[in-house]
Amino acid sequence: MRPGNPTYLMWVGDIVELANTFWGSGSAQTLRLAGALHGAGAVGTGDRAVTGYLERLRTLDEILADLEEDLGRPG
Repeated sequence: MRPGNPTYLMWVGDIVELANTFWGSGSAQTLRLAGALHGAGAVGTGDRAVTGYLERLRTLDEILADLEEDLGRPG
């Protein structure tokens, strides 16, 4: 699952669609997610690109864990 790969793009699209549907496009949750997705990613080449990509995935993992908790909260 690398940036630009169709599987990656579908995965990101599904996450964004969920956030937009559940919280709305201007919500804090959706904006936080968008910031991570549009932030520094696989920039550069070689090891630098891999490190940037892995950092982005770690950030997304943290955000998704927070959003998962939020999904279970009432109201």
